[in-house]
Amino acid sequence: MSKIGLIAGNGSLPLLFLNKAKENGFAVYTLAIKNEAHRKVANLSERSFTLPVGQLDKGVKFFAENNVTEAVMLGQVRHFRLLQPKYLDPQMTQLLDRIPDRRTNTFLGAIVNYFQEKNISFLSSSFLLEELFLPAGTTVGPNLSQREKSDVELGRKVAETLAELDVGLTVAVKDGIVLALEGISGTDATIRRGGRFTKGLVVVKVSRPGQDLRFDLPVIGPRTLKVMARISGRVLAIASGAFVLEKEAVFRLSRRYGITLTVF
Repeated sequence: MSKIGLIAGNGSLPLLFLNKAKENGFAVYTLAIKNEAHRKVANLSERSFTLPVGQLDKGVKFFAENNVTEAVMLGQVRHFRLLQPKYLDPQMTQLLDRIPDRRTNTFLGAIVNYFQEKNISFLSSSFLLEELFLPAGTTVGPNLSQREKSDVELGRKVAETLAELDVGLTVAVKDGIVLALEGISGTDATIRRGGRFTKGLVVVKVSRPGQDLRFDLPVIGPRTLKVMARISGRVLAIASGAFVLEKEAVFRLSRRYGITLTVF
């Protein structure tokens, strides 16, 4: 049986990967990030180790002790914990001191490079999960009005600029006005903030320019549609490089709530 490592953050992506890996004959050795990873991760793994965020050296040792040389990184980790030195081991402290900032791309890129130096390579986050993507041109739900199409284009331009700055990937727009931009609080919080101003929100989620496929691919799922419904959102436009969790449930909710899902 082939071995593969997993760094598991929160959400269902790590669980989906673990099930797919088992189906494909992989034994998965999982670093489950403390206070982030789902408790089921341990049961689905060949071996697992609960890793406090910021404890870099323990993660490398776990993979090395189990002869793991390839791994994937899935699930969100809330980076605000890195603002507190008590969470950091000396290796993580040194790594953070070397990088110019702690934005997602900078930080996770440095993590991946550190593991690479220890002979542990990261595969694309889509490894075994390619079926979660939707092709560009996919549209589910009501047809877009011309105003909504214009809002999608505006949102896409703004979100791509935001993504280029490695600040966030999501923008909320209505009638040509940008109402909310994503930061560390995430997609759902961005949608809720935009919804405080008006109903009929258009939400756009992009991929980063030159997205490093080894980490932090954009994700939506049924919860995203439910958050949209609570604030009476109208359109969710996503990049074709975004993971779509539980596709059939997403399509069903899109039609039920009258929210157009469109992929560019």
